[in-house]
Amino acid sequence: IGFDGSSSSRNYQWLFIFNYLVDFQYLLSELTPELIQFRRVVVFYGSKNPTEASQQQWKNLLAGTGNTAEFHRLHPSDPPNTRTNPLPIKFNYGVHHTKCFLVGYEENGKSMCRVVVHTANLVSGDIENQTNSVYHQDFPLKQKTESKKPAVANPYKRKRDSSSSLDDDDDTSQFEEDMITNLESYYYKVRQSWCHPSMSSSNNSLSSKSMSWLQLIRQYDFSSAYVVLIPSVPGRHKADSYNNFGYFKLRQAIIENVCSHQQ
Repeated sequence: IGFDGSSSSRNYQWLFIFNYLVDFQYLLSELTPELIQFRRVVVFYGSKNPTEASQQQWKNLLAGTGNTAEFHRLHPSDPPNTRTNPLPIKFNYGVHHTKCFLVGYEENGKSMCRVVVHTANLVSGDIENQTNSVYHQDFPLKQKTESKKPAVANPYKRKRDSSSSLDDDDDTSQFEEDMITNLESYYYKVRQSWCHPSMSSSNNSLSSKSMSWLQLIRQYDFSSAYVVLIPSVPGRHKADSYNNFGYFKLRQAIIENVCSHQQ
């Protein structure tokens, strides 16, 4: 594993890692020095294997840099509304099993978000001895323009309830809405600056102001996504949200994107 295509002109800003099994020592050995160059790193994982020493080693490498790394072990069978299970319910047979990297970086004066969805646990056996699949795509920041909204609303935009704290002024792609739906299930509410202030220098650069990770992801334009994102979220879901997750979401995507073209 590695940050393919990296160059001396690339500045790493933020990184989210989602996985179930994570060998932090292996991750450090494979991805250093790039890994410690990120301003902010947040890792969500589910395994119970002892990892404190490797996590502390990672934090020690960041000492004096101003960069930070957070580690959140998630297990929905733990008591609800706790650090390890932020869900409002206890769910004995479900886990956060997403395997994904979200990578924020700046290159040639432009801030980008790379979405990487893959099939491997972050352990040497999976990476080096098994065949895996991966999707990755880079997305630029949304461009701020003075143009008026289109007369026709985006029919794929999922309406949110009035309690949502997200900025809902602009039309967004279905890929972005599905991404936000997935991230909301982690209940991560820390607000912080996600890049060095020196990097906020143009309209193509990410703002260094404090924001939530949902607001951070909303900064990027996912309209060019050529895939359908299928969130998998543990818990109990209401009938009006069945088609947002798992097999029902997959079924809906096949109906809309495959069956409709065969008629």
